[in-house]
Amino acid sequence: DWGEKNVGKRPPAIFTMEVGTGTVDRVEGLSKVISYGQPTWQPDGKGLVVVGWPHQAENFPQSAMRLGVVYCYNRPCHLWAVGVGPNAAAPRCLTEGQCSAQSPRFSPDGKTLVFLSWEEAVKTGVHNGTVSLMSLSWPEYSAPARVIVPAVRRPSHPDAFPGLYSGFGSTLIDAPFLDGDTLVVGTQWRSMMAIITVTLSTGRVECLTPMNGNRPGFSLLAKHGRLLFAVASGPCAPPEVVVAKVGGDSKVPLAWTALPFTPPDTTSALGTTVSSALDGLEHHIMQVTPTTGSPDSLIPFEAVVIRPRGASAGPTILMPHGGPHHAYPASYFLPFAFLASCGYTVILVNFRGSTGFGEDCIQSLPGNIGVNDVADNMDALAEAIKLGYSDPDRVAVCGGSHGGFLTGHLVGQHPDAFKAGILRNPVMDLGLMVFCSDIPDWVFVEGWGTEEGMRKFKPRPDPKDLDRFYEVSPIRYVEQVKAPLLFMLGAQDMRVPWNDAKHYISTLNSRDGAPDVATWLFPEDSHALDRPQTEFEQWLNTVAWLKEHVP
Repeated sequence: DWGEKNVGKRPPAIFTMEVGTGTVDRVEGLSKVISYGQPTWQPDGKGLVVVGWPHQAENFPQSAMRLGVVYCYNRPCHLWAVGVGPNAAAPRCLTEGQCSAQSPRFSPDGKTLVFLSWEEAVKTGVHNGTVSLMSLSWPEYSAPARVIVPAVRRPSHPDAFPGLYSGFGSTLIDAPFLDGDTLVVGTQWRSMMAIITVTLSTGRVECLTPMNGNRPGFSLLAKHGRLLFAVASGPCAPPEVVVAKVGGDSKVPLAWTALPFTPPDTTSALGTTVSSALDGLEHHIMQVTPTTGSPDSLIPFEAVVIRPRGASAGPTILMPHGGPHHAYPASYFLPFAFLASCGYTVILVNFRGSTGFGEDCIQSLPGNIGVNDVADNMDALAEAIKLGYSDPDRVAVCGGSHGGFLTGHLVGQHPDAFKAGILRNPVMDLGLMVFCSDIPDWVFVEGWGTEEGMRKFKPRPDPKDLDRFYEVSPIRYVEQVKAPLLFMLGAQDMRVPWNDAKHYISTLNSRDGAPDVATWLFPEDSHALDRPQTEFEQWLNTVAWLKEHVP
């Protein structure tokens, strides 16, 4: 199977259904060593364009393992033209020589096929990267595809377009074209989620959404004529559906109007208690200058701060994200607003290596994990203390996956800085993870660096590999940990199997003078720990742990 979230699932197949009769037919002639998805009809209705993922990753030929695909944009994939019905032509690859092609969409006149390419991720091995928008003429296509919006290496100034990114609902909607030469796209823009237009003929990008206000995060939902529908939210403002008209005399950023949604017999969709709690919060975007790394890697980054409105320096939760090539946008996340409403300053750190800041920022981290990302979190904390947001004597750290990896590093490398830690499915020992994860390539690429990691990758690490993995792992610092730690683990996790944390916990508990350790194992959860009951329980227990150790 394809690992995390796909355990026990067979490779997907493509089917068509005749709406009038309900007849369902399987599309024949497709390779059995490729998994297909994202089908879209060709303009003449006689065939499909689909995406195909080879079962053996072409960029990691050393292993026959089917590497995990969820959250992994570094898996090679291609567009295929597939005939439908009797006497259909054999499938043909549309993107020969292109290592990544997803999300195919046709222009209204059927003469242009656009798609997204994660070529930067595929070529370097990182699991997410800056996206390119590309196009092919149709039906007489010719490779290579034309690049409309290339990957941005480093924005020319802080407000400049940083490139295209996918995540948090930002991708190509089903019908993204406003006209034959313009399409609308959702993307991440530094720590914001934005909606942009792209002109195909010139590659010009224009932002349609504001970068400030209480709801600066926009996720595009749909388009109807010149009307755009989106979800808008902010760190202290829950999502609402908004609409705007684009074109004509419209000025950018567009004027977005919320669509009313109030349940009968109520004055607020949220209720008085929740509305009052959210009204008592504020958010800020901190600009942080890194202090560690080579001169070329000293790329400024950001942190989203959520805190009680007008409060003095208070108890703080430092929260690095997972990935590590991911980000915390300035959008609404219920757990973070909940923590802030309990009196904590929450610092969401988009350290170097995060998406949204250019490809150079992403590529600065592999080979430097456990060093640059740790230093960036400490720099963000120092900036929050300097600005009067945080009490340096009342700080906890909380993170999941790579954020849990950083939590382990921070309480180990800086044991006097943190009074408690919360770790959700954390990476604690890369030398153990490499043998049991569905993404062993991640260990090599992030541990060694992109070029060296892709060259060294193999099913069985050698002693030098294991030495390197130990060198960059949190377990290296287990003897120095002083903070009490709370672990939240999913028993069905294939990404970072819970034995990784179990081994760390056993090592910590075997130490003289070990701090308190508590563990919650959720038997039905995988890596994200996102089942509704699990989300409810883990954050209530997180607050209980914080109130005990960081009041």
